[in-house]
Amino acid sequence: MDEARLTRLDERELRELIDRRDVLHALEPQRLHLRWWRPCSVRVLLVTDGGLDFGSGDFGLRTFVTTLLSGTYPAHFRITLAHRRSRGGDAMMEDDGRVERRISGFRFDDRGHFAADQYDQLWMFGIESAPGITDREVRAVAEFMDAGGGVFATGDHAALGRAMGERIPRVRSMRLWDSTPGVDEVSMGGHRRNDTNRRGHDAASTFDDQSDDVPQVITPRWYRTRVGLFEAVYPHPLLCGPDGAITVMPDHPHEGECHEPADTSQVVDVGGASFVEYPPAVGGGPKPVPEVIATSTVLGGTKSGTKDATQGHTFGGIAAYDGHLAGVGRVVTDATWHHFVNINLIGAAGAAPPKDSGFLATPAGASHLARVRTYYRNTATWISPPGLLRCMNRRLLWDLVWHHRVVEAVATTAEVDLRRAHPVLLWHIGKQARDVLGRRTSACQSVRLVLDLVWQEALPELFPEVDPWLPRDLESRPAPQQVPWFDPSPVLDLALGSAVTAVHQAFAEDEQVDQDSLDERLDEVLARGVAVGLERARESAREALEQLDALVQRVTTR
Repeated sequence: MDEARLTRLDERELRELIDRRDVLHALEPQRLHLRWWRPCSVRVLLVTDGGLDFGSGDFGLRTFVTTLLSGTYPAHFRITLAHRRSRGGDAMMEDDGRVERRISGFRFDDRGHFAADQYDQLWMFGIESAPGITDREVRAVAEFMDAGGGVFATGDHAALGRAMGERIPRVRSMRLWDSTPGVDEVSMGGHRRNDTNRRGHDAASTFDDQSDDVPQVITPRWYRTRVGLFEAVYPHPLLCGPDGAITVMPDHPHEGECHEPADTSQVVDVGGASFVEYPPAVGGGPKPVPEVIATSTVLGGTKSGTKDATQGHTFGGIAAYDGHLAGVGRVVTDATWHHFVNINLIGAAGAAPPKDSGFLATPAGASHLARVRTYYRNTATWISPPGLLRCMNRRLLWDLVWHHRVVEAVATTAEVDLRRAHPVLLWHIGKQARDVLGRRTSACQSVRLVLDLVWQEALPELFPEVDPWLPRDLESRPAPQQVPWFDPSPVLDLALGSAVTAVHQAFAEDEQVDQDSLDERLDEVLARGVAVGLERARESAREALEQLDALVQRVTTR
């Protein structure tokens, strides 16, 4: 057999090996990874009404649903699809065995359909505008939210979506659910409409530009943490991806609008039950309130076919409320479900190319779609209750410990007592671990994991500025009384490096891991590792200060 043929056979065998590895990684990771830890189970309820459904048609949500069903570790999203009308077949994805349950004729006040302990998060995609949700249903959703359940809600322009969303506490005040008096900000055809269409491949602006591979560009809200001369800047976690901030969304000729409520002191009465819309922070501090985390831009002169030429302006595209800080569930609202339906993602059925395949028409478009789908997964993660977020963080850290880059970095400490490991070595291990995590998830997730890992030990007292996403009362904050010399980043990296090393040393000899006891064991090892890391950081900082003191004395005594 000639050498060229042997080479082709070798390559084919290697490609088959790659395919087998990828299938195992996706479907049976426990066979591929020795220390695989089953993912966190997140119970997700998706509800829609009217002419929206979960199918393959233009106004179907199948692309979005498939994104969650194929979600990445450490979460396993267990999906229930619910429609408030009678639906079946493709509209309810009956051909997809990954969907756990389907409910037709859904009602929030039916205990067989919905209860606070049945789901971890609720997504509402509304198109109906006539009053439809009852007091009992609103109360059921409010109780779910106050029990820690996460909520996402959206409609479209004018009153589309009002039937479900207008009366739900928090949801009701985080976006517009009807036309505005005077100049309508959420009209379908007026010059002040929220038209985010970007001209694509046609000579003029057309309505169907929403179905091509050209997205709108959004402007994230930036969150800063300043310590001394150092500053870190991040978008909201919803808009943080492995390759940076998410700055694109599907476009549409007439979106709704998200906003920040002017009055956050409301108490909402529903059927005799009262709900504080925005409770105070647990343990004191500034009250968490909704924030517009992304702004969309309307370009002046856009007609999207035959509509009035637009007046250039900006509006709220996404809003988020961190209810966890107040002991309730988190909430996200979006300006429109056109950021989620097939026609704005994979094109319009029967359209001419490239509008028949949407973002998938070009490599650039596919890259944009990947970022939008990251936004979906980020949202599903972020609105999960605190217990599930802790579950995910543990698994992220566990997966991180056994990544090949981290394993090689930790290998140099295998025979060393952690308390005797040099601080610089632990610092380098922590930096490696954070870089790996940032590339696999996002820079935001790497920061969040470190903050949560070290938080209980030191952060509230030592580094009140280091969490960029905490609410801050800037007006009442006293002026600093000393120069902020200290950069906490090395301490965070050193603590993470120590924690990762402790976990590796504790479990390296275990060929099989008891899944049921791993949570408790891991928490104990992490606490010990963090404590050692912080102590080593203190010792290293003391040595550095002593060297600085000696240097200053030499200079000042000349």
